[in-house]
Amino acid sequence: MTARTRGLDGYITDRRRELGLSQSRAASLAGVSRTTWVAWEKGTATPEDYNHVKIERPLEWQPGSVEGILTGGAPTVIPKKDRSPDEISDEEVEDALAVLRAGLKRLYPPDEVERRIARERQEIADARAARARRQRPAG
Repeated sequence: MTARTRGLDGYITDRRRELGLSQSRAASLAGVSRTTWVAWEKGTATPEDYNHVKIERPLEWQPGSVEGILTGGAPTVIPKKDRSPDEISDEEVEDALAVLRAGLKRLYPPDEVERRIARERQEIADARAARARRQRPAG
């Protein structure tokens, strides 16, 4: 995806939207206030070096991507690898379910949204349990 501008602000905003994160959620994942995140997106503040990793982590960019953008380059997205359900952390599951919930809210009434979320959560738990059973030594 091409950023709106050549600046860090455009890359941050475009990637956050691409990932389906709200500004509040991105800020929370980064460990900064929403005000700080919005300032970075608007280009009214430039992050200090120690904050670069805080931007890169929730946007799933390789370390050094923010510095690369600030020196005229582009960010490098961390490639997704296929992972089994037990390799995905509970926090990642909840993040994914939050994105799913936001999308479902546009299509279904609240009770149907929660029913679908509960079904997804149960499928993940079942897949983790099945994998754990397969990995147990026969005895």
